[in-house]
Amino acid sequence: MFLASTTPTAMTDAFESLLSPFARFGLHTQETALVMSLALRFLPTLGVETKAIIDAQSARGGSVETGSFVPVFAAAIRHADNLSLALDARCYEEGATRTHWRVMRVTGMDVAVAIVVLVYLVALVVLGVLL
Repeated sequence: MFLASTTPTAMTDAFESLLSPFARFGLHTQETALVMSLALRFLPTLGVETKAIIDAQSARGGSVETGSFVPVFAAAIRHADNLSLALDARCYEEGATRTHWRVMRVTGMDVAVAIVVLVYLVALVVLGVLL
């Protein structure tokens, strides 16, 4: 559900925000955040690709259990190559500082939601212990 409802930009910004303390130690947080969000976005694609390969093998009368992962690996390489071409077409440069249209800040609404979630989790734990 998370991957279907969250944009890649929002995921990258969130990962970058979470990793920002490590920038003091020399970690390239922007590149790491981009790689993490791309890896998460690849999971549904690989799942769909795997399902298509299983269906194709079954339609040909092949056994899915004895097959190898070579077709899935080849599909992953093909998708990674297309992704690299897309990044190249958008003139992505390693080490270039990204700017943000809106800088994310913690607001009162964020704190209120965090408190509500915390109270809910504590109530679940307490009710779980009592029952």
